[in-house]
Amino acid sequence: MPALHEANNEDQFLLFLNEAKLHRMPFGGPCGFRKTVLVTLKERLEEDEKTFKARWNVYPDFVVSPVKNTNFGTHRQIDIEEIRRDPNLLAVVGTPERSLCRVLASHGVSDVRFLTDPSYKKVNANSKFFESRRAELLKVFNLLEDIESKLTFASIVKYRITGDHGYLRIAPFSEYHHPIVKPQEGDVVFDIGASNGVTSAHFSKMVGKKGMVYAFEPEPNNIEKIKKRIEAKKFTSQIELVPFALGEKSGVVSFNGSGGSGKIVERGGYEVKVTTLDEFSSSLVFHERLVLSFDIEGGEQATLRGGLNFLRRTRPFLQISIYHGADALHEIPLWVSENLENYVFFMAHHDSYHCETDLYAIPKEMYALPDVP
Repeated sequence: MPALHEANNEDQFLLFLNEAKLHRMPFGGPCGFRKTVLVTLKERLEEDEKTFKARWNVYPDFVVSPVKNTNFGTHRQIDIEEIRRDPNLLAVVGTPERSLCRVLASHGVSDVRFLTDPSYKKVNANSKFFESRRAELLKVFNLLEDIESKLTFASIVKYRITGDHGYLRIAPFSEYHHPIVKPQEGDVVFDIGASNGVTSAHFSKMVGKKGMVYAFEPEPNNIEKIKKRIEAKKFTSQIELVPFALGEKSGVVSFNGSGGSGKIVERGGYEVKVTTLDEFSSSLVFHERLVLSFDIEGGEQATLRGGLNFLRRTRPFLQISIYHGADALHEIPLWVSENLENYVFFMAHHDSYHCETDLYAIPKEMYALPDVP
């Protein structure tokens, strides 16, 4: 028989799951009591307004730009903050909807309508997703430290059941900017899956001149792009390019794909060198705080296993992608909790699409709530 607090947690999970809100859906047309606000880019304003007028025979009541200091040259333009403050305003996003939804979330706006129904709206539905993984999902729910993480987790499970991305709860902070786990000045960051170097450059700004970024990337074209960024002095901190893959075992593996989607495969592709976190770090000593960020197209758990000794020795802050595969959502959090003692867990989602779900974890001895004004 489960303990009483476990039963109560299961009740809470089921409550959050059943009452998960549909945050985004196609726009059904103007209604009497809510004014419409078209959220669009300057270069898309004319086209999106034409689409709105053609469908509903009226223009939107107001327009908003997600870009600061953009002037649409119309008296109908309002500030994006007004959408959050006034419940009678309804945000209708044009194109590109994914980036516009992220900007609105950063301003505290989650109730959004799509001017054009996105093609990804209903995909990958699995009505048995929850029941087939019930015990594991409940364990993850119980691991999560705060209500926001629990609500986010429930929204992701709801999406997996229904296939409707509108349930996904977008965090009000940008990816890798969790208020408790984000890199800070002077930190050392391992950017595992650095792609073209954009995230490494971003981490470099966060840790500053006293910090250090190791950019792990095996894909040849991306390696050249990172080198060019280094030559162009795009990095604030010290930067070290590590031009090979990380995995569970060292050796040579087949690698396929390019850009941000390259990954280790069983056959085909081209050969790249792979090492483990344990081997790479065997001669390294870190006195600074260490942050490990993983986004390696499904290779996250193998890389964690290949770095278990290093993880236990250094107890880093962790930022791990957990959307590459249906079971990563529960397998990775449970692996971390079972293999690394006394960690505190958070979860956030950073897109209107199913991508960019991240597990954020911090050693309990380093955990402190941020100051509340």
